[in-house]
Amino acid sequence: MISKPSLRTYVVTLILIIAMSCLILASIWSLHRANEAFSSANERAMSSASNQLKVQAIRIATNTGLASAFPDLSLWTQSPEAPGACLSFHNHLDDAVYHYCKGANHLSAAPSWFSWVYPKLFSLKSPAMQSIDYRDKSYGVLSLHPSHKEAITNAWTTLREVAIVSTVVILTTSLLMVFAMNIVIRPSRKI
Repeated sequence: MISKPSLRTYVVTLILIIAMSCLILASIWSLHRANEAFSSANERAMSSASNQLKVQAIRIATNTGLASAFPDLSLWTQSPEAPGACLSFHNHLDDAVYHYCKGANHLSAAPSWFSWVYPKLFSLKSPAMQSIDYRDKSYGVLSLHPSHKEAITNAWTTLREVAIVSTVVILTTSLLMVFAMNIVIRPSRKI
């Protein structure tokens, strides 16, 4: 004959089910936030680079800057936005293509299963393009190529941190509930 589970077992099981549901929802939410943060960092990096090039184009048009120094994105490569990203600039002045890349963060790499699953759940942005124009003259086309590996690594790091905190909270809550249940049930054992 199957015995009924004790009240303690029932409560702890209920807590674990609710906690695991919260862990799954928190993980999905944190991955979504990591994806949004990565996208906005790339947008800020693109905006920064295009603003630098527009200022240089204005200087060339007003004869206060040298066309031979165009494009100069050395400031962009030093900014912390969008690590691992690369810029390409097709210069219409000399019909050349220039490439600038930033180094990637040295975070722990995501496991291969996560590298496969994450792009299926969240769309990774394709290269963004923007024309650099001033007074109806096109100076070139700027394109930002985000690092998909960096996006996946950031998402994995975020997920791992959420999982660690959630696991500690789940275990602590369960242990406290078992302790509290023992104290509450103790008088009924004497009856």
